[in-house]
Amino acid sequence: LFAEHGWADGLLVTSAFHMPRALAVFRRAALPVSPVTSDVRVHFPFVESPLDLLPDAFALNQTTDAIKEVVGLLVYRLRGWA
Repeated sequence: LFAEHGWADGLLVTSAFHMPRALAVFRRAALPVSPVTSDVRVHFPFVESPLDLLPDAFALNQTTDAIKEVVGLLVYRLRGWA
């Protein structure tokens, strides 16, 4: 599409969480894009009691998502996609 339309650059819009992997793919394809995140998942710790420091389902979900992205980027690199 870049060559077909004569585009010199583009915007890569995706979740901040997926941006490292997506950007690596576009760089591998030598497509000049500027990363633009559509969301940022940041949660500041809110500690009112020691119980707030215990793991919970939300923290497990975030950890699972992070592991999937790290493993995904590793697989992309091993397969030559990123």
